[in-house]
Amino acid sequence: MYILDMVSTCGNPALSNLFSIAQKMITIIQILAPILAIVALGINLTKSVMNPDDKKNFSMYKNWIIALVMVFAIPILVNATMGILGEDYDISACWNNAKNANTSGNSTYKPVNNNNKPSGPINTTPDSYDKGSTNNSNNSNNNSNSNNTSASNTYGTYRNSRNGVTYNLYNQADSRWKDHKYSSGKTIGQVGCMITSIAVVSSAADNSITPYTVFKSSHRHNYPWDAITKLTGGKIKCSSGSTNKQNIINFLRDGNVVVIKVYGRTKNGSSTFTSSQHYMALLDINDTSIYVGNGYSSSGSGKTGWFAIDKVLTSVNTADYCIPGDSLK
Repeated sequence: MYILDMVSTCGNPALSNLFSIAQKMITIIQILAPILAIVALGINLTKSVMNPDDKKNFSMYKNWIIALVMVFAIPILVNATMGILGEDYDISACWNNAKNANTSGNSTYKPVNNNNKPSGPINTTPDSYDKGSTNNSNNSNNNSNSNNTSASNTYGTYRNSRNGVTYNLYNQADSRWKDHKYSSGKTIGQVGCMITSIAVVSSAADNSITPYTVFKSSHRHNYPWDAITKLTGGKIKCSSGSTNKQNIINFLRDGNVVVIKVYGRTKNGSSTFTSSQHYMALLDINDTSIYVGNGYSSSGSGKTGWFAIDKVLTSVNTADYCIPGDSLK
């Protein structure tokens, strides 16, 4: 249970930062270790020349060689193990994401810190998310909206009623990209709800961005707030924020969007959108309902469209707050 608890908290900023710091320290050690070894071996060689009968000097060579091998071998083994685990495990996804963040030079956690956009836990980054509910129950909370130009299960657009920003509605099961595989062997159609949500929001800034675009980019393992900000060149600025229901409502009422991850019963949650965990983009709000850009639009509670606020904001595990720039309005 301890290991499982550790995995489930992988989205915590402290753990994410710990991984980042650990990888930076490993890099520093790998740089300094050879330098220190050369200096130490030089000193030891001088002692050996001055006192060739002292066998301790020769044992020092062996110790330094073993130490150097360990310094370089351990990180290689750890990275190889995390690479093999791939996206199937949160702990490896977090490790790999921290490695990518350090490589790109951007691993800073940037929470939203005002009343409508408070700071909160950062998202996890694995792509092993449940594809959403496929039950056939009717949705009694769907509302009509003249701004919704299409409600296609595979493609369409939605225009926000408050600021006129238009988003593409994508489906991870779209035949154009659903069969592309992650290193885990799973496909976008199976586990691509995160990159699909990223694409839905990012499309407001660049209509050509699709789930496949995100899949092929270097940002596919980034947290949604980070990926959207980078993919749009800052035209849409996002930050990880609070999962508080009222905060999300207030933020949406300002004409902004929120990407949430919800938990279903297998994650001890109660969301009807998934049995496990699932990302969705929240694109609009009215007095009673939220417009959900659902990456797995199938049937019943899996549809893209309007749903009662209480139905959407149930068992929210993470929330990314995104502000579209004025140039998009």
